[in-house]
Amino acid sequence: MLSAVHDRDVIHGDLTDNNVLVAADGSPRLADFGISNILVQTNPAFSYHTGAVRWVAPELLDPPEDEPTQCATKSTDIYALGGIMLQVLYGKQPYCWLKTAIHIISAKFGHIEPIDSSIGIQPNHLDFMRRCWSTAKEGRPSVEEVINYLQEALSSLSNETSSV
Repeated sequence: MLSAVHDRDVIHGDLTDNNVLVAADGSPRLADFGISNILVQTNPAFSYHTGAVRWVAPELLDPPEDEPTQCATKSTDIYALGGIMLQVLYGKQPYCWLKTAIHIISAKFGHIEPIDSSIGIQPNHLDFMRRCWSTAKEGRPSVEEVINYLQEALSSLSNETSSV
């Protein structure tokens, strides 16, 4: 999945709920690599375009003035993966209470988290998703950490459901 893509220095750049498919065996598959980018060490040849703003890392929406074109990175894929975690674990899209792209962008500029108080998120899940959504991109977990965490979270959800 995403770890295999990142291991090959490929950035998806447009991770959303619509770009994660589930195979017949239940395993996830990534789709829509139309704007993927192969990292070039000195100058990534990718320019961000308007994508699904619910999942877009804030730094892609607000590039520094001296860098008018911001490039997608492994870290921006992790930000998006945090939103996918929210949807997989809790059935809610990031910024689910906002209906328009302009309101979502405004919320991101205001440093408003992609969740609201109506979503009852387990504290350990919330802490991990917040790491994915960190405005300090260096603070975001690696794809391996996200996968390990998701496997543990889904396993514990399955155990809770089967014991009910």
